Amino acid sequence: RAVVVADDTVLLSAQAGPQGGNATLHRRPLDDPERPFVPCAGGLPDGLPGGIDTHMISAWDEDAAVVLPNGDLYVSRDAGYAWRRLVGSLGDVRAVTIL
Repeated sequence: RAVVVADDTVLLSAQAGPQGGNATLHRRPLDDPERPFVPCAGGLPDGLPGGIDTHMISAWDEDAAVVLPNGDLYVSRDAGYAWRRLVGSLGDVRAVTIL
């Protein structure tokens, strides 16, 4: 549903079906297409209701940000390997960007 490149890492979102559910964020090295995508852990919660759509994730160099379906904003400073919740329960967020 969403794809961004953070430094040398591809981040993408997935969900159980077209209606959303069990939303997850995955990563893999950009320069190794044979490696499988692995779930991003390191501070992100496991499967969430809803979905992580195109404008809900953003990246710039090694920095990445994602707004989860529950309105929590998470940031990563290392291309998606470790995450921390910056703000909780923002409500109905439509997009996130890094300036």
